Amino acid sequence: MPNKLLKKNDGFTLLEAIVSVGILAIVVAIVMYGITAYLNYTRQDFIYMCLVEAAQSGIQQAQADPSTVGTNTVYTCGSLPINVSTSIVSGNIPNPPPPPYASQSSCAVVESDATYSGQTSSIRGEVCNFQ
Repeated sequence: MPNKLLKKNDGFTLLEAIVSVGILAIVVAIVMYGITAYLNYTRQDFIYMCLVEAAQSGIQQAQADPSTVGTNTVYTCGSLPINVSTSIVSGNIPNPPPPPYASQSSCAVVESDATYSGQTSSIRGEVCNFQ
């Protein structure tokens, strides 16, 4: 008689399976949100790095060839087209350069602005024109 009173338990009920699937769906949603947030942060970090590098390239280009100040250039970082413009903030870059030991300054402070999709990074540097 005691064997007949024990209920035979062969598997899960439908309700238990539905609750398990629901809990699993919630855990997957939380994990996917975390991954998506991380990827978005990584993309923003990558864009910022590209902007800083492109702005620095604009300064370096102006230092190598002062005649490029005031021009716009497009740099590619990954697959992102970064627009870079340079402009004189203060001073003057004479062309041709002044003779050595002249009282005229041959340097100017130049600003390089890198822009992508509404985000901007600016860097200032000194650009000189010597003989």
